[in-house]
Amino acid sequence: MPTWMLWLLTGAILWFLYKKFKSGKNAMFQNLGNDAFSEKMKNADHVVLDVRTDAEYASGHLPKAKLINVMDASFSGKVDALDKSKTYLVYCRSGSRSRGACEIMASRGFQVFNLDNGIMGWNGPVER
Repeated sequence: MPTWMLWLLTGAILWFLYKKFKSGKNAMFQNLGNDAFSEKMKNADHVVLDVRTDAEYASGHLPKAKLINVMDASFSGKVDALDKSKTYLVYCRSGSRSRGACEIMASRGFQVFNLDNGIMGWNGPVER
């Protein structure tokens, strides 16, 4: 399957997830740049959440990041199992998938922050 078709399919799935899980409430999250995201990562009570694929995660991820693939059918159940008393710092490759994940999580009552340009724009440390 050509790469452009995969991206088109990814976008369609994210749009579906966004529409399916969006609540009637004004679920909000905040997009953060590198500096603000990095500052929030210093808080030991905040959870860094990578919503990319296993392969993307293995190629490099933010320190102490937990992986929950937003494209996986089990994403919804895994999110429901998370601790709502925690704050989640969410990122993906470019910030697109993580925005969709943040919408879903915020609509379910989580406090979430999105890394605006994803790991592609990240200028901090990366673990492999």
